[in-house]
Amino acid sequence: MILIINCTKGFEFALIQNKKTIIKKKSRQLKSISEKLVVDIERALSKLKLNYKSIKEIVVITGPGSFTGIRSAITFAKTLSIYLKIKVIGISKFEVLNLLSMNDQKSKEKIIFINNNQSTFFLQKFNSSGEAISVPELVDLKEKGIKTSKKERIISDGLKLREYIDCGKKLKTVNLIEIIGYRIEDIYKLSKQLSDKKYEVKPLYTKNFF
Repeated sequence: MILIINCTKGFEFALIQNKKTIIKKKSRQLKSISEKLVVDIERALSKLKLNYKSIKEIVVITGPGSFTGIRSAITFAKTLSIYLKIKVIGISKFEVLNLLSMNDQKSKEKIIFINNNQSTFFLQKFNSSGEAISVPELVDLKEKGIKTSKKERIISDGLKLREYIDCGKKLKTVNLIEIIGYRIEDIYKLSKQLSDKKYEVKPLYTKNFF
């Protein structure tokens, strides 16, 4: 059984067995997240008449987002992995969006935007081979705006980015792809494409956030 945890913006987890989601839970609350992780996952396992030893692998979202939530999720996953002697895979939201868009216009470089709040977005660039070519950063698009070229395409995790592109002078050259509402269980499939050595389980920091 696979456990997937996402505490970047609220609290979400899923248990997957034989490629099927057997239980999942989502909440916007991050208050007392460390305790919530233990209690809610134990309740889910108990409901299924299972225990922690049924978990064979853990996938955890490393960021960007709530530092408290991310740190708690990673600490919980690492502790469980030591106790159960199982593998933990870390994958960032940037990597999720990058992998979900790999089959579309591979020749383009990508600027991936993840909404933080209001006009601020997390940003990271990837090349046409899917490798990160910049460090993650937090930008305020009201102040900085979006600068792009014909060689780049923009990936967004929501519709909010549109208003900042529509105001730009290069609207006709902008290639915007919106990836909205991907399921937590899809994250496990994507994580199998990552290198175990390259993608360590540690919080994703941006150079001007946290």
